Amino acid sequence: MTSTIDPRTEREQWLAERANYLGATDTASHLGKGFSSPLGVYNDKKGIANPEPDEDARFRMDVGNALEPLLGEYFTKETGINLVRVPTLYHPDYPFIGANLDFLSADGKAVVETKTYGIGRHHEFGDEGTDDVPDGYHIQLTKQMGLAILNGYAVQGGFLYACSMGTQTRK
Repeated sequence: MTSTIDPRTEREQWLAERANYLGATDTASHLGKGFSSPLGVYNDKKGIANPEPDEDARFRMDVGNALEPLLGEYFTKETGINLVRVPTLYHPDYPFIGANLDFLSADGKAVVETKTYGIGRHHEFGDEGTDDVPDGYHIQLTKQMGLAILNGYAVQGGFLYACSMGTQTRK
């Protein structure tokens, strides 16, 4: 089952729909490896006010979202793997489980998750080409791959394409 809402063009509608399912980033947060807490995810889903992210955190999220298409282009340029966008994917039996993939390879065999990160997180990453990345990213990508398979894609693996963005502050 997929959604017809495109989070890139129908953001408000997508955010409202997202309250109805546990996404890949929510799963990482539930396991203590995400950017929120289990209580923060619960509050988001129930519409209970959470403290707003600080100005720098909001800026980092906005920059990451804005750079997603560019990172997809660079991934294709570096790997030769063409990418496509797919709608929100849901578990066929448990529709409260969902995920938004950044990209899927055009042949449907790989999920590609793009990330930007600041200089303060360099220590969380290993050498280029290794799988030494923050646990939350592994969790997120694993859930996305599983849901892609359950939705009929022939996924055999995934890529995390990350780009350092310096300090990622507005100053």
